Amino acid sequence: MLEDSIYTGTGQGRNGTITVNVTVSSGKITDIEITGENETPKYFSRAKSVINSILSAQSTEVDAVTGATISAEGIKAAVEDALEQ
Repeated sequence: MLEDSIYTGTGQGRNGTITVNVTVSSGKITDIEITGENETPKYFSRAKSVINSILSAQSTEVDAVTGATISAEGIKAAVEDALEQ
């Protein structure tokens, strides 16, 4: 079980590094905030839908987003990185 805190992690997107802050409260992922990215806005807006999937599943083992796969995988990798801290 994770300690309550805000964890920061990075993952590789299509156009560079994606940085996230992951908030854990009562041992659960309660928020994922993207704090840095350089992705194409049109695709990244779709990729961000993976955040809701991660929050619902409490896991990064969720399907990628069609049409924004690399960016969505970057978000998932950044969350995994944060939670490994």
